[in-house]
Amino acid sequence: LTEALDNFLLLCSHASPILPSLSFNAHAGDTELKQGVAINPEAAAQCVKDYQRTVAFIRGLYAAIQSKLEVKPEQTIRLLYAGCGPYAAILLPLLSILDTTHLDVHLLDIHEESLLSAQQLIIHFGFEDITIRYHCENACEFSQSIDFDIILTETMQKALEQEPQVIVTSNLGSQLKPQGIFLPEQIDITLCLRDKKSHAALFPVRNIFKLTASLECINPIQQTLHCDEVKVSLGTVVIPEQFNPLNNELVLSTSINIYNDIHLYENDSEITLTTQAYDLQGANAGEHWLVSYHLGSYPRIGFNLKNIQ
Repeated sequence: LTEALDNFLLLCSHASPILPSLSFNAHAGDTELKQGVAINPEAAAQCVKDYQRTVAFIRGLYAAIQSKLEVKPEQTIRLLYAGCGPYAAILLPLLSILDTTHLDVHLLDIHEESLLSAQQLIIHFGFEDITIRYHCENACEFSQSIDFDIILTETMQKALEQEPQVIVTSNLGSQLKPQGIFLPEQIDITLCLRDKKSHAALFPVRNIFKLTASLECINPIQQTLHCDEVKVSLGTVVIPEQFNPLNNELVLSTSINIYNDIHLYENDSEITLTTQAYDLQGANAGEHWLVSYHLGSYPRIGFNLKNIQ
């Protein structure tokens, strides 16, 4: 599969003006939004080489489309791929094996050069007969009068920091049909205690954020945005009595349920790497800390010590 993805990248880079790049210099060509960072087209193309992530999302999208076709084989499936990048890499490999007769595809990206590249590849590989519409807009604000059967977006980093996956999910989730499928189905951020030297996990302290496209999840986010608040409350966490700052550290673990039994677990991918909970570096056992998700140009999970009277 790694070889197949490398070959896919080679084919795309020969047919597209955009070449994969690690973009090591900070924010090289990235678009800084008020909701987070939209990585540049070259870096988006490079993401294909995060092999386990790419394979898992391709499998998830394929399974979601097949599940819709099984229910109603003749129905038109309206699919939105938000943040498609220059190669539309999660969808493009599937177009040669899917029955695309009833597929209505919408590709969305904020970078015009990414959309032009995706359109060029669609034509190059002979998929121009498929119904595909292109939208050069911010996925955090994108709105259509139609609802979608499947919405796919992977606009995130580890611990849901920097990129706008939370706001994109909140915005697009309301444009999903009642029986629609949102990919990924669920993203979990868990606060964990681990050993400083070995980095061995000791135990999870608490799941602090469960991101889904359900109304229960997205309504508080929308309400916060309408009130011009800067953060969404995620409750309180108690630092465990076992915590010893000399030997232990508190970290954030990310896991992703893409669709049904297709998952990315901690450290499977660049977007599920374990990261330190930097706000808790001065924490002590038994303390109560408020947890929140900070919105704005650099979204992230934050902690503040709770004053207990």
